Amino acid sequence: MHPAWLQRAWGTGILTASVVALLATTSGMAATSITTCPMTIAVSGDYQLSADLTCPGDGIAITANAVHVQMGGHVLTGTGTGLGITATSGDVDIQNGTLQGFAVGVRLSHAQGVTLVAVTATENTTGLVLDHAHRNEFTDTLVMHNAGDGILAFSSTHNMMTASVGNNNGGAGLVGQDFADNVLTGNGFHENAGDGLRLDGASHGNLLRSNDVSDNLGHGIVLGDADENTLKANHVRGNSGTGICVQAGSTQNLLQGNSAQQNSGLDVADLTATPCVANTWKSNNFATDSEGDGAQAGCLQ
Repeated sequence: MHPAWLQRAWGTGILTASVVALLATTSGMAATSITTCPMTIAVSGDYQLSADLTCPGDGIAITANAVHVQMGGHVLTGTGTGLGITATSGDVDIQNGTLQGFAVGVRLSHAQGVTLVAVTATENTTGLVLDHAHRNEFTDTLVMHNAGDGILAFSSTHNMMTASVGNNNGGAGLVGQDFADNVLTGNGFHENAGDGLRLDGASHGNLLRSNDVSDNLGHGIVLGDADENTLKANHVRGNSGTGICVQAGSTQNLLQGNSAQQNSGLDVADLTATPCVANTWKSNNFATDSEGDGAQAGCLQ
């Protein structure tokens, strides 16, 4: 376990919940209560989940813009199928609740300007899916104990994820495919059955900074067919594969100031044909590498 990570994540959630509660008490209009599911929200406005609900199929589908859903700490529980919450619109806030027991906990499809704060997706097949989702923000989003990948993102750009976790999932913590110009800062990806964090399928232009990627059964961070990404100050430790693995075909990436230690495979590896030319490695802290000479020599430094 990583107590410091959990303390930071939960601390953010407590602060956010307090702010949300204050805003709710000062709002000029009462929120519409959500008392049953499945439910489609097709009208803009404020909505509030009034109790835990079990949903036979989907949970909440948001199709309107300017929708604000306060879950109030409640749980939507599925029966193994359907989507917990799906948004296909923009200017949507979803706050302070749990989605469990669905095929997908949260799915953003062709959505833009969605904010998730203090939302947990757990015990689903997949926790969170981004499908052509752009300019969305995730804070204190906990994606844990899902049967497959925690977070699956494809053809999605300019998203920001902060102080969130993808832990203890049956696949990878996060998989990005054609994932471009996104910023992941201060997140944790721990104890997943696959890789901690994997970018492939022509993912490019992403910033991964100050993330903790540890104790996964696969690799820690993988760049597979991923170009022009920046990895800075990430902590990658105790993974069963390689800590940071840049696979053949991944070029023009900057890897600087990362710490990769005590990984069962190599701490760092650059498997491109010309690692001295293809990618830039600067001031990283590691013991073992694909060049076989450690951090004190060679191109991987």
